[in-house]
Amino acid sequence: MTQPTPGDWEYSEGRLQAWQEVKGLPRKVPIARLASLEGEAEMDANGRLLAAAPGLLRAAEELLEDDGGAQWRELFREVAKATGEQP
Repeated sequence: MTQPTPGDWEYSEGRLQAWQEVKGLPRKVPIARLASLEGEAEMDANGRLLAAAPGLLRAAEELLEDDGGAQWRELFREVAKATGEQP
């Protein structure tokens, strides 16, 4: 199975970005540009959710391996990141 662009991802001003190794130099590169027919607020909400996806997946995978308290706190932090709320 093809793996996604490694996280952490960052969303800002309509662009989803990730740190990538490009020609031997680590730098931020855009991996997606977002748009919305419903306006900027929806686009920002979608961007936050997409940017949080790698962390949400990581936290969920860790919970499946070990259901300790640290993993639950990490999951709550990632959900807060996705929804734009403070943890």
